Amino acid sequence: MEHTSYVIAELELDGEAFDMIVGDLVVVRHVDGPLDWELISRTEARAPVAQSPYKLAMQTTEGRQLRGPAFLVRSDGQSHVWRGAGPLGGFDPDDFRGLES
Repeated sequence: MEHTSYVIAELELDGEAFDMIVGDLVVVRHVDGPLDWELISRTEARAPVAQSPYKLAMQTTEGRQLRGPAFLVRSDGQSHVWRGAGPLGGFDPDDFRGLES
């Protein structure tokens, strides 16, 4: 298994800015498998978001642009968990760090 993570500074949902404090994006590739990715974002104020599919556009703290379809799978109004539902555009497989399985 290989994985990498990014700190997300900016997030858009379907082209609209999402006011958040910070996000953590984790990308994992299992042996002979596709990419899995998940974003956990945190908002200062409660931000109700419907559990449905979205097109996410993310910018890391280093200015890298990442994008892809995702579902909001869990939210308490301030912590929001987005599960990748397709390719992660802008991702570079060279960013993986190997882990023992």
